[in-house]
This record gives sequence, structure tokens and C-alpha cells, in this order.
Amino acid sequence: MKLRFDPAALLRLVFLGAGIAIAVFVLQMIEDGEIGMAAVVGILLLIGAGGVALMLFRLPLYAFFGMNAAGAKLTGRVLAGMAEDAPGRDLFLYQHSYFLYGMGHFREALEVLEEIDFGNIPQELQYVVMLNKGLIQNARFCPEEAISTLEQISFEDRAQGDLYANWLAYMAEAWAQLGRELDQALDMAERAFSVTPSPRIAVILGHILVRMKQYQAAEAWITWGIKRLRRKERYFGSYARYLRALLVRATGKGEEGEKAVLKALAQAPSEECRDIFRKGWKLRGPARKRRQP
Repeated sequence: MKLRFDPAALLRLVFLGAGIAIAVFVLQMIEDGEIGMAAVVGILLLIGAGGVALMLFRLPLYAFFGMNAAGAKLTGRVLAGMAEDAPGRDLFLYQHSYFLYGMGHFREALEVLEEIDFGNIPQELQYVVMLNKGLIQNARFCPEEAISTLEQISFEDRAQGDLYANWLAYMAEAWAQLGRELDQALDMAERAFSVTPSPRIAVILGHILVRMKQYQAAEAWITWGIKRLRRKERYFGSYARYLRALLVRATGKGEEGEKAVLKALAQAPSEECRDIFRKGWKLRGPARKRRQP
């Protein structure tokens, strides 16, 4: 049986332990006569306020720890109870799409982004929404759609920062998937990495170099990226391994490539994601099933 780390279970255990410790501490103080009922009421109110604060901060906690299923469940419940013209609904739609992407539910994530009313969100968030749309279109291996989406964003007055780096990287990835304009794509990815040296951009650099048949350099970039990707980035980790499998196969090691792509399929977060990899790889028959605990 393979054990898995569950951040949600860990958080619940920590909060349960903290709650029990506080309750025992308060009861002991009451028994010793150190505090009265008024103080007890104050403590309970403080704990209640802390609980409300925890509820408000659950979404960023879910995002930080990569608890995408829990986050999508929460945002889905909130959206189900909101009117279409309710203030703040567009922000919940964006967050819901973010969690769906992390779960590998790309088609549904795109549909949620399409519901956002751009007139109700600030320009900075409009850029983020369009970037995420291009990111998801790349994840679905729809590079023409990704380029069309990303070309709608103008960074002429703000050619700096993470948003610009991501825009460059997503455009470069789309060109790599098409297998065209590879010199331009490499230049864009290198500029993106110089702004934000992230593991994701390193993997994209590796993809471009695979398409350019610069296999040694591609292996270095993909390996560097895989080693630094966070565990919560399950989809992109599986994609990086899929690219490594393509690289291994391109160097003539077909059997090793088959084993590598099966590892990518095992790590992929959804059946939709696995189907995309199978189509790209042109695998025959079902993939080997992952052993369940």
C-alpha cells in the first residue's frame, strides 16, 4: 500500500489538536478559579472570530497547499448559491477555474472562464484571466487558440514582472507545440526565464529544444525543472515527464520512452489529461492502471 500525504487531513488534525488543547486549558483555569464566566465568554467569542477568519482564508490556504478538489468543491458551492449578477461572482469564477485546472479538468475550467464578465473586473485581473485561458488552451494542445487568446493582451507599457514572463512563456509553448517559429519561441522563453526563473519556464525551454533537436540541452532544462516543481503542481509535473518521454523516444530509445510516458500518465491528475497525453504520444490501448492504496 502506497501512503500519500494529504494536506487537508493534516490541517484538520492540527486544528483539532489546537481546539482540544485550548478547551483543556480553559477548563483548567476555570477549575483553579483563575478566570470567571465573563472571561470564558470572551475567549469563546475570540475563538469564534478566529473560525470566521479561517473560513475567509480557506481559499488561499487551499491554493497554497494545492488542495484543488477541496477548493473546487467550496467555490462550486458558493457559485451555486450566487445570482449571476451578484457582486464578486466573477472573482469566484476565476478561483473555481484555477482549482479545476489544477485537477486537470481543462474543458470545464475554460467554460468557467468564459462566464466571467470583463466589465466587472479590473484590468490587471483581465490580463490574468486571459493568461490562464491561454495556459489551459496549451494544456489541451490547442496552440492556435492559445496564440489567438494571448495576442489579445498588450504588454507594451508593462514589459516586466511575472505577468509578462508568463505571457512570453505561454506564447513560446504554443509555438513549440506547433513546431514553428522555434527560434522566436526560444528567444521568448529565454527572456521569460531571465525575468522569472521558474521550473515551469525551464520545462518550456526544454520542450522548445526538443523540437529543435538539441537533445542534450533539452534534457538539462527539463531535468532542472522537474527537480524544482512543487508537489502540488501535479499536472505540470506530469506534463514535464511527458516531454521527457518524448525526448527519450526522439533519441532512439523507444522502450525507455514507453516506460517514461507511462510514468507521466500515472502522475496525471485526470482522465482528460491522460487522454491528451495518449493522443500526443499515439499510444495504443489503455494505459497501465495505477495501483490504488
